[in-house]
Amino acid sequence: MLIYAVACPYFYPVSKILDGKQPARAPLGVLYQGRCEAGGAAEHEACNFGYARGCCHAFPVNSEADAVRFTTIEGRTLFILEKDYVPVRHGSIDMLEGALARQAEVFQQWLSR
Repeated sequence: MLIYAVACPYFYPVSKILDGKQPARAPLGVLYQGRCEAGGAAEHEACNFGYARGCCHAFPVNSEADAVRFTTIEGRTLFILEKDYVPVRHGSIDMLEGALARQAEVFQQWLSR
């Protein structure tokens, strides 16, 4: 089983940031640039690492989750939404839309490299 953290639930990853030093804990091995589906600038480290509540003005106060994680179990890819570092909802990536669906796609691309 592989568990991997990817981003704020409102971050839509567009392309890898290949210039500059990459933190060892970078999602999928590298950082991504993208857009914020909550209306922010998508410039915070929290976009890539999650837990933007309180540090990003665009993060919705009533958001269900602070971060999303992905895991593979017996060939299935699942998502886990977390709030305050505690799982609040999980399920198959088939049910995801928007930014979360794109993050799942990036995760699966990383798995198949």
